[in-house]
Amino acid sequence: MHSVELHQYVSLTVDGILFGISVDYIEDVIFTPHMTHVPRADPMICGLLNLRGRIVTALDFGMVLNVSTEVNTKRVMSIIVEIEGALYSLLVDSVGDVITLVPSLLEKTPSNVEEQWRHYSLGVFYSGEKLLIVLDEKKIFSNLFAN
Repeated sequence: MHSVELHQYVSLTVDGILFGISVDYIEDVIFTPHMTHVPRADPMICGLLNLRGRIVTALDFGMVLNVSTEVNTKRVMSIIVEIEGALYSLLVDSVGDVITLVPSLLEKTPSNVEEQWRHYSLGVFYSGEKLLIVLDEKKIFSNLFAN
């Protein structure tokens, strides 16, 4: 018998768009706590959080993905990820279910999806009537911290 490789993704929404991010990168999912403003920071940095004694940089995930052009201070959920030993909070509108997928079910990202998202996606998955854009975290994070 052949074993089937499965991948798990947390579904999340940003400005009404459904994305999936691998559970391999996620440390925690929390309601966004109070943040401390950082003067003169990059516009996508919403502030700093204290998570169990560790300082976490909060990023507006809509701006990271070029979905939004301005920081949305009403994003209520934080997906905590660890990148190169540092914790970051990706602020999103909502967090949904964990979806388990067989990689072969991912379809090529359609050409009518914006170039930025096609570059950042591993593919798409149709769940009922909804389109889930599965993100390539390695590309997102390497581009984010390349500056």
